[in-house]
Order: sequence, then structure tokens, then C-alpha cells
Amino acid sequence: MVRKYLILLLPVLFLVACSEETVDIEGEALNYEELQAKTEEAEQELESIHDELIEKENELSDVKNAIVENNEKYEGLEELASNRASITKEVEDAENKLESLQAEISKLEDELVIAAEKAESEEVIEETTEGQKSEAAATEKTVEKSDETLSQKNAVNMAKSYLDYTAFSKSGLIEQLKYEGFNDEDATYAVNQISVNWKQQAVKMAESYLEYTSFSRSGLIEQLMYEGFSNEDATHAVDTVGL
Repeated sequence: MVRKYLILLLPVLFLVACSEETVDIEGEALNYEELQAKTEEAEQELESIHDELIEKENELSDVKNAIVENNEKYEGLEELASNRASITKEVEDAENKLESLQAEISKLEDELVIAAEKAESEEVIEETTEGQKSEAAATEKTVEKSDETLSQKNAVNMAKSYLDYTAFSKSGLIEQLKYEGFNDEDATYAVNQISVNWKQQAVKMAESYLEYTSFSRSGLIEQLMYEGFSNEDATHAVDTVGL
């Protein structure tokens, strides 16, 4: 509207400028200066309208961007909603699997307790039997002591003394007595005269080794066998100390 007004006004301005007379525009008489002022005012109004139009276009662009962003968020929410059922099922499957594993662990723990109790019971029976055998042997040896020589008696006393403060295997104790100067016959006699649970001796020696150094299971078994214990007694000792 303003542009149209300006286009119509330009020829008039030209005529007014040439004639230096007033011009009647929409019932209003205007000379050249007033007409020029009107023109400038119209131009300023046009510029203001143009700036406002740019501002509105920027606002429209911001609104469009906001709409695009909201659409993307909405699409993301739709995708999340569509995956919800799948995620829920995965969680339920994981919980069921966890319950199954816990049940298996509980069952294995029960079996382990039963096995440990059975092993302990068998060990008690074995130790009792071993003790009974040792007592019977001690009774037989007591009868033989009437013919014991002084050297044999001293060997018996020394063997007992050694066992009071440290652990020995049967062969290891015989070798220790021989090292002390007793002959093989007297050393063997002395060890046979005393009542000793060699399995317990193996356990004591295993504990003693572990108090000052570290061993693997197989390494400790080999060390106990090196000390003169049987593979059975060495293995029993390592099992007992929990290695």
C-alpha cells in the first residue's frame, strides 16, 4: 500500500518541484516541502514495515525449527515406547535366569555340606581305627620292653622328646635318631615302640611349613613326601589344612 502510494506520488513531486505550486492529494493541499516530508515519512514507515517483516520471518523460522525438534523428540519417544515391551521381556528373562542360578548354587552348597560331613565322619572312623591299632601295637611292645637294652630305651626317650616339639614322619624320625648316633636297629625299635598317629604328624608338619612360607597344593604334597610321609598321608594333610 505504501509503495503504491510512493509510486503515484513521484510524478506529482516532479511537477510540484517544477511549478513550485501546491498539490491537492486526497483533499489536502501540499507544497513541495510538505510533499517531500510526506515522502520521507512514508519511506521510514516502509523501512519499519520491512524490518518488522524480517523479524516476523525470523520468528517463523524459530517456530519451524522448534516444530522439527519436537517432532524428532516425539519420534524418539515413539521408538522408546515400541521397544518397551522387548526391554521388559529381556529384564524378566534375566530375572528368571538369576533365580535359576541361585537355586543351582543353593543346591551345590547343600551337596558340599553333605560331602564335607561325610568326609569328616569317615576321617573320624579312620582315626579311631588307627588309634585302636596303635594301642594294640603299644600293648605288644610293652611286653617286649622287658628285654629292652639301655640304648634302645634311650632311643625311645629321644624319639618321644623330638615329637614333643616338632612333627616327623616315621622314616624321618628313624633317620633323625640315626643322625643322633643310634644304629638302625635301635632307631627303628624306638619308633616302633611309641604310639604315633602319622597322619596327624603330617598335618602338623604341613601347618608348620605354611606358618613361615607359601606352597602350592602339589608343592606341599611333594615336600611332605620328601620328609618321608606316604602320598596318602601327605594328601590327607594338605586336604586338612584346606589347600
